[in-house]
Amino acid sequence: MAKGSSSAASSSPGPTLTAVFAATERWDGGYSGAYTVRNAGETSRRGWRLEFDLPAGARVTSVWDGMASARTGHITVAPQPWNTDLPAGGSVTVGLVVTHSAGLGALPTRCLLDGGSCAGSGATPTRVTASSTAPNRTVPQSPATSSTSTSTGTGASLAACQHFSAEVPPSRVTGPSRNATSQAPRIDLSDHLPAPATVTGKLSGGAVRISLSRVPGATAYRVWRNGQSVGWLDDWGQETLTVTDPLPCQGAYYTVAALRNDASAASTGQLSTPYRLGDDGSVRAAPLAAGTTMTLRVTAYGDAGQTASGLAAGPGTCAVDARRIPWGTRLKVDGYGYCYAADIGTWIQGDIVDVWMPNADAANWGVQSRTVTVVDAA
Repeated sequence: MAKGSSSAASSSPGPTLTAVFAATERWDGGYSGAYTVRNAGETSRRGWRLEFDLPAGARVTSVWDGMASARTGHITVAPQPWNTDLPAGGSVTVGLVVTHSAGLGALPTRCLLDGGSCAGSGATPTRVTASSTAPNRTVPQSPATSSTSTSTGTGASLAACQHFSAEVPPSRVTGPSRNATSQAPRIDLSDHLPAPATVTGKLSGGAVRISLSRVPGATAYRVWRNGQSVGWLDDWGQETLTVTDPLPCQGAYYTVAALRNDASAASTGQLSTPYRLGDDGSVRAAPLAAGTTMTLRVTAYGDAGQTASGLAAGPGTCAVDARRIPWGTRLKVDGYGYCYAADIGTWIQGDIVDVWMPNADAANWGVQSRTVTVVDAA
């Protein structure tokens, strides 16, 4: 993730950190629910690790607001970039959709949080199954069953999309223009899987259900809303590939990628053309028009590793506020070169682009006002 991540205080695990599971929807062969991880302490915490077991025959088919290490058996969930930090008194939720052949006994067991009891005191972790005590969020239903709601909302009635971080970026003065030492290339993703050719979606009952076409060679798919993970969907041969966004917002951009089950740098596929939730509640392709020019603040970062999308960070990638510039957009930045919108950052809010370059060059770049042009994505 791009620079500007929070630096909340860290402390050792203890009884102030707890996790509770709530199964809020059941059907023959599956259920949906969520873990609520809560910090009841007086200081903030940076980072958390949730673990639980599923019995034989049970499989996680979708996860949101967390990154799962596996789909069956013993599962470890790590936070997403935007919910790594737990403020004092705060909480985060990790949602799951599970399919099973083991009956209602397929709920998660043996919950651990940072290696200790999810109850926070060594006692048996609490599992809540009554929907009246579920986390305050709409939970997606299984693709195998239709929603009991027949109402279809309108996208215009939803709340405005918020940035994933509530942190207010510091004021940074725009400095003189300095070109990058070398111009960033247009990154080549031809060795990555293509994005699904068909993506459709509809707002209904307060949630957006997104359907994808299959990509040969893909073992799973990821869907993001404005750069925030909505779900990870394994392809085990189900009739339809569907991911539900339980927390849609007005005019949200959705991005989809196919995944390969390998450890290569190309395991995350090409990011799809942007899809946007319209005022009529439909999700349609909505790429920014090639040739569009913008005058934006441009900053730089040099973090190594992966971007928030899973693609490798390096020359030619950049972080954006994906509410303004959707992921998958190719840009030409005056004085820098090309960049592929594939990352996010705590301070990257509004009309700003954070381009990747080596750390020494990034420090020299500072904050500049530059012309940014949308280029053809081909």
